[in-house]
Amino acid sequence: MILIVAEKKAFAQVVAEVLNITQTKGGYWQNNQYYVTWCFGHLVELCKPATYGSQYEKWNYESLPVIPTTFQHEVIEKPEIAKKLFSIIKKLMNQKDVTEIICATDADREGELIYRRVHNMAGCNKPVKRLWVDSMENKEVEKAFQSMKPMAEYDHIYEASHCRAISDWLIGMNGSRLFSVLYAPEKISVGRVQTPTERMVVERDLQIENFIKQTYYTVTLKCAGLDAEGERIDAIEKAKEIHALTDMQDAEIISVERTEKNNNPPKLYSLSNLQGDANQYFAYTAQQTLDLVQKLYEKKLMTYPRTSSLYITSAM
Repeated sequence: MILIVAEKKAFAQVVAEVLNITQTKGGYWQNNQYYVTWCFGHLVELCKPATYGSQYEKWNYESLPVIPTTFQHEVIEKPEIAKKLFSIIKKLMNQKDVTEIICATDADREGELIYRRVHNMAGCNKPVKRLWVDSMENKEVEKAFQSMKPMAEYDHIYEASHCRAISDWLIGMNGSRLFSVLYAPEKISVGRVQTPTERMVVERDLQIENFIKQTYYTVTLKCAGLDAEGERIDAIEKAKEIHALTDMQDAEIISVERTEKNNNPPKLYSLSNLQGDANQYFAYTAQQTLDLVQKLYEKKLMTYPRTSSLYITSAM
């Protein structure tokens, strides 16, 4: 038997359709050749600081910094279904009839991390192949099954994601504790991406709050069917001087230049661009937009949303 592990139930269902697997069990599908299950996103995460010693149970300055020599992992506590799903995957991975595993999580850095953490936490040592596909279309999934590679060829993607997770943990856990202790009783959340982003928002707010209006003047030539406005002038005396020199004088047009321009159609949306427009026009938060496009993707009405790319392949 071959076990296929997807990231989300929706994609696991597509895989089941492609492989004609119709028998449903609690948390997976199966036929006489395959088991198909899913991870429900991040099932396994880095342990909290208290795992590494009782001195980290309370937030205090003396225990900082928290830098484990070896990072440990644990199954997430919420939602409650997470532990149940992990136990199903672990059981399937370690069943004697399972001789091979196919990783079918999302084709990106996070998808790689999600599977590897579950695989390691389950104590699995069986051979793994990688199904690399970012489409919900049955034909694209079928094609991807014909070009699978050994999991080891994607080690560098996992290592990059693991490093990112470690840096997030070190900055988040230590920064949040440090500033919360320094500015107690306030609880201050610090994050590798969150905090610089918050700074940008604060700086922009301060610019708006401290904005000082500046008065300026322009001299405008008004003719039948034509208004020509001069550049901005700070001093009213200078504007009046130019007005006096030109008032009731003849103006001569010495050249007219006509240019023809072609405007290309706008590029496709990336997730961040779509989130920006959705917020501007509909006041959706970034998370609301992501949730909506994820649902559309699962219904095969949108291409893979979690990307910054402005292009799609001809197959898509």
